[in-house]
Amino acid sequence: MPTPHWTLRCTGKSALTHDVWAITLEKPQEFSFTPGQFVLFDVPSVADPQDTEPRAYSIASTPKESELLFTIKVKPGGRAGQWVTDILLEGTGVSMQGPLGLFALAPSERDLLFVATGVGMAPFRSQIASALAAGDKRSMDLIVCVMSERDVFWKEEWETLAQRYPQLRFHLTLSDPVGAWRGLTGRVQQVIPRCIADIEERDVYLCGNPAMTLDVRELCTSTWGVPPEHVHMEGYI
Repeated sequence: MPTPHWTLRCTGKSALTHDVWAITLEKPQEFSFTPGQFVLFDVPSVADPQDTEPRAYSIASTPKESELLFTIKVKPGGRAGQWVTDILLEGTGVSMQGPLGLFALAPSERDLLFVATGVGMAPFRSQIASALAAGDKRSMDLIVCVMSERDVFWKEEWETLAQRYPQLRFHLTLSDPVGAWRGLTGRVQQVIPRCIADIEERDVYLCGNPAMTLDVRELCTSTWGVPPEHVHMEGYI
């Protein structure tokens, strides 16, 4: 079956950090997806709006939310970043195709560990919130790593969700803090053993920097005792 194409109206955009933006799009009633899936935006060039290239972005909203939410990291000279900051306006039509992808929660009774860097949180926002709202009672830990204080976003949202659902624990670590940070420090590879005592009994989901996902997958299977079939990953470039 061909992947559906859509042109959806942008309902808002906002800066989450100095280089991460959130955009929301209208969600047609007939648009359905599984938490963890992504779409391909037809991203136009600043110089020529008719010149488009596909860019993949995970859906951060849950299927029950009224709008589609995405996070976009702005890179110097990057096409998507220039589109978001210089072209995209509220009310603009956004061309995309989807949903796509198989990065969904696997049927399992094992407790869950989610590991993300930066905007790699996006699919986990959809997956975790959806699972909890549906009554999932499994223990869930989310470990997120960003570089410094200015790169932190969604911290309050995760903390609020963890207060509402005691089976969720949120761990935020900074790899290079610059201020009086009192929380966790270090890369996820260092933090995971400090926070998770039973990783070998978990289903592990990895999303973010491809080097991180590959490294943590290798640690899971070769050092931490996680069976390979219980490690799931989605790399972001």
